[in-house]
Amino acid sequence: MGKHNYDVVVVGGGIAGVSSALSAAREKKSVLLIEANYALGGLATLGLVVYYLPLDDGEGKQIANGIAEELLRLSVSRDQIHPLPEKWKQENKRYEVEFNPSLFSLLLEEKLEQEGVDVLLGTSLIGVKTKEQSITSLELATRCSRFMVGGNTFIDATGDATLSFYAGEETALSTNKNALAYWRFENNALKMDKGFHFQKETIYEYEGLAPFETTSFVKDSHKALLRDFLAQGNEKAGHSLTRMPLVPQLRMTRKIKGQYDLSMKDNHLFKEDSVGIFPSWVKNGDSFELPYGSLIGKTKNLYAAGRNISTEDDEMWNVIRSIPVCAVSGEAAGLLAATYQNHDNIDIDIIHKKMDARGLIYHLKDIKD
Repeated sequence: MGKHNYDVVVVGGGIAGVSSALSAAREKKSVLLIEANYALGGLATLGLVVYYLPLDDGEGKQIANGIAEELLRLSVSRDQIHPLPEKWKQENKRYEVEFNPSLFSLLLEEKLEQEGVDVLLGTSLIGVKTKEQSITSLELATRCSRFMVGGNTFIDATGDATLSFYAGEETALSTNKNALAYWRFENNALKMDKGFHFQKETIYEYEGLAPFETTSFVKDSHKALLRDFLAQGNEKAGHSLTRMPLVPQLRMTRKIKGQYDLSMKDNHLFKEDSVGIFPSWVKNGDSFELPYGSLIGKTKNLYAAGRNISTEDDEMWNVIRSIPVCAVSGEAAGLLAATYQNHDNIDIDIIHKKMDARGLIYHLKDIKD
C-alpha cells in the first residue's frame, strides 16, 4: 500500500514519467510515480496529442528503440482501428501511429502495476526539502491530505520543470510561448479545425505557468472548441462531442538549464556521454545523440526527463518534446537514477554496459542500414 521512502521517485505521469519509472524498476529498485491527475499519459492521453510521432529518421532507419518502441506498440496493442505500419519506410509516411488516448492511458497504468511501480494519482507536488545540494523529500498534497515522501534519487518528468524549480535549479522559459490549442474528439474521431498551428494567423501568447494565465488558456480553448463545434449545429446523431482535453495543451513552458544544452547543431554529432538516440519528427534525416548532461543540473540526485530537459532554444525544444524523445530521455533518466544517487559519480562505461544488456543503441554510428 505504498511506503514513505523509495529508491527512485518520479514526479509526472506522462510518457517521460512512465518511461522513467519502468526503466528504474527494471533495475530492481523501489519506484514511486506521482501524477497530479487521475490518469496517466499526460499530454499524449489527457491532452489528446494522440500521434505517436516517428521512431525512424524518415529514410528507412529506426533510430529510437527500447521503451520508446515498447510504448508505441503498447499504444495500439488492443486497437484494431490504428494499425502499425508494416515497414520503416513507406511513401509519404514515417513509422508512427495514432492511438486511442483513453485506452492507452489504461494500458500504461496496467503496465506499471505489472512491473511493480507504486503510483500515486491525484497527488500534487507542493514543496521540496533539500540538504547539501540533494533532495531529501517531497511535500505532496491530495484533495484531502498533505504528506511527505523521501527518496534516494528523483526524476523531474513534470513537463514544466516544477520539481527542478522547487529544488532551486536554474530554469528557462519558452521564447515563443504557446499558441492556443483545442483539439477534441467528435463522433470518436480527432478534430483539430483551427486549433493550434492549423490556424492561419496563430498567436503565440501563452507562457502557461502563472495560475490565472493558464486558466485563461483553458477557458479560451473551451470557448473556441464550443464555437467550432456549434458552428456545425447542435448535438445530434452524427454530430457529437465525445471527448475534450483534460489538461492544457501547452507544449513548451519551462525547462532546466542543465550541464549541456542540446541544440540543432548537435545533429548527427557523436557524444561520448550519450545515453540514447532519437530522430527529429520535424525534418527527415535529422538524428541526435542524447548526452546525460542535458538531464542534470546542480542538484546531485535529480534527473530530468521529457520536455523539460536542457535545450539551447525553442527549435530544439520542439524536437525533444515529442512522445518518442520523451520515452528515450525517460528511459535514460530512470537508468541513471537507479544507478547513481550522485550524478557527479556517473561512469558512462557502466551505463553503456547496462544499455547494451537492454539492447539499446546510444551512438548513431551503431545503427545498421
